[in-house]
Amino acid sequence: MLPKPQPSDVEGSSRLATLPWACLTFFLAYLLVMFTVQLHEDEQETELVQWYYSGKLFDLEWNNYISWLRINGMVDKATDVQAAHDAGDRTTVIRAMGFDEAFEEENRQRGNQYWSPQERIAWQQLRDEFDQRASTLVRVRFGLNPSAPRPSTYLTWHFLHENIIQWLVALLVLLPFAWPLEAALGWKRVTILWFVSGTITGLTYVAFMSGSYQPLVGSTPLASAMIGVFASLFALKKLPFVYPHPKKKALVEKELPAAIILPLWFVLPVYEFFGGATAPHAWIALVVGLVAGAILCQLAQRQEVAGIDDDEDEEQDDQEKALRTRLNSAWSSMSALAFAEAGHQFEAALEVDPHAFSALTGLYHVRKLKPEDPAFEEIALNVLGHETEDTGEIRQQFNLYRDYIKRVIDLDRLPEDVRTTLAYRFSLVEELREADKLGESVADSGSLNEKSLRTFRTLAEAFDRFGQPAKANHYSRLAERARKALA
Repeated sequence: MLPKPQPSDVEGSSRLATLPWACLTFFLAYLLVMFTVQLHEDEQETELVQWYYSGKLFDLEWNNYISWLRINGMVDKATDVQAAHDAGDRTTVIRAMGFDEAFEEENRQRGNQYWSPQERIAWQQLRDEFDQRASTLVRVRFGLNPSAPRPSTYLTWHFLHENIIQWLVALLVLLPFAWPLEAALGWKRVTILWFVSGTITGLTYVAFMSGSYQPLVGSTPLASAMIGVFASLFALKKLPFVYPHPKKKALVEKELPAAIILPLWFVLPVYEFFGGATAPHAWIALVVGLVAGAILCQLAQRQEVAGIDDDEDEEQDDQEKALRTRLNSAWSSMSALAFAEAGHQFEAALEVDPHAFSALTGLYHVRKLKPEDPAFEEIALNVLGHETEDTGEIRQQFNLYRDYIKRVIDLDRLPEDVRTTLAYRFSLVEELREADKLGESVADSGSLNEKSLRTFRTLAEAFDRFGQPAKANHYSRLAERARKALA
């Protein structure tokens, strides 16, 4: 079962335009890194392990390291490293001992207490050579090492993967979420959230694991972050899903709560726990990513409510600044329950830009406190009749429409032109129950024009996708009648 790709509003546009291109681009880049930069990583690490064991460096450090762990209260780690050594797992040993920054500092400070001067000099030379060899490892250069993090690695760690399985698990788990997520936010916002979530996840992981060499790599925490964004954005909203019907032997569409696919998130920690990650505390990054994504989405939504749009042009003219100032003041007044002042500020914002959707919605919320006032009817018609192709704004119009109907009850109070437009828009976002009511009211009016033709066609296509042939045929007949009337 997958969420259905959002339909394109542009006639004749390719279905490829509905793909989550930002997410797919990231995973393609990850794959390229895996088969280029990381291609010989295992061989390089094996060579380093062999050099470490075959030289004198291992002999100098081994007994000291086990004793140092026990003296410092890390008995469990000493037991695990000893067991790995006894089992011949040299890679685990070198990752624990060879990259332990605290142990290396201990040897530099107090090595002369248990080594002869000649051994101390030999250790220093071998350790410097080890550091030089280790610096060529991709994991060391670009992975996020909590014991010695470099600023650049907060942006690069998720481009590295343990293996192709880790990459594939992250991709397959994220894909059902990525489709509706990118359709709602756009590829630019998804890209920004991707890097910001990765940075926050990295900072938190370093804070928890500071002092230990357990490099964080892999895109599963980023997949977790995007799932957090999805959960915050859609919550209990309904989305169209596509699934294969065994009897019909075809894809069938059904509207279900978005939260139905959230349990897929548990695949990520289960995979990491059963061998996906060399870092035993990778679950920290997964949980932090999930929470960070949800919080970032909420912050982005609050900025939208406050009228702070992500403009591509950083230089804003005086009109835009004035609009932003008015909207900020208005929403601040709303938060303080100063509704009269908020109403004045929203009205001032509309004087700057009569089509500012945030100002229209804000003024609606102020005036709905007095639904008997003609001013409420005026703003309701303005906000519901607002011309928009933005999916987010259409969904806001849908919520305001339902609120309006609860207050006025009589659907016929809406002008026919507004009802026709709303029926068309609601069908685009798959809110078919209300779209059907509006469509029937338009059909009952008997008015046949270009807008009603478009609305009937869109409703017919929507009901056909959702497996309701009777409704689809009904609106197809209405569309044909409108077409003949216009011919």
